Amino acid sequence: MFDFLAFISFAAIAIYTPGPNNIMAMTHSQKFGLKDTLKFLFGVLTGVTILVFISCIFNLFMFENISLFKWIIGPIGAIYMLYLAYLIAFKKDVGKQKEGKGYNSSAMISYPTGIILQFINPKGVIFAITIASSFILPFFKNVGIFFLFSVGMGIFAFTSVFLWAVFGSLFNRFFKNYGKVFNYIMAALLCYSAISISGVLDLL
Repeated sequence: MFDFLAFISFAAIAIYTPGPNNIMAMTHSQKFGLKDTLKFLFGVLTGVTILVFISCIFNLFMFENISLFKWIIGPIGAIYMLYLAYLIAFKKDVGKQKEGKGYNSSAMISYPTGIILQFINPKGVIFAITIASSFILPFFKNVGIFFLFSVGMGIFAFTSVFLWAVFGSLFNRFFKNYGKVFNYIMAALLCYSAISISGVLDLL
């Protein structure tokens, strides 16, 4: 049965925690203003949508043609989530990045840049593959459903980069004051998601 809580927990943590998309959105907004940064934000929306859809089609082929794939990808996805949970809970300075370095050109706030970034961002690629293989493909095989999930993830990503762009200073203050508590909660949710997709519960 489709576990919506595990799905939304993983998606929210992967999308809303610091990463290239969010850091660039916050930095660009501070440097060029929200209006000019919108081009980049809509590029993120489009890029995530395309990336998740491609991942769904690719993983559908793997599921239908390689029988062992679905038994392998679940544990791999679970291990990846547990690794993320470890980084979030125990890695020092998680979420702190050099926000200004490498982001000085106004060309970086363009719509194409927002799209291209999704395909060269390891976090985004792994996120799309994990979402498709661990949460969508085991329960849905319809291309129309793939498209709806992809658009939903794109919109979800857009809300994240938009919030980071608008409330960058508030996010910084929040992480500074409540970072450890927030990280532990996020890590616990990731562990739940990992157990959910690993297949362990099916064996009990």
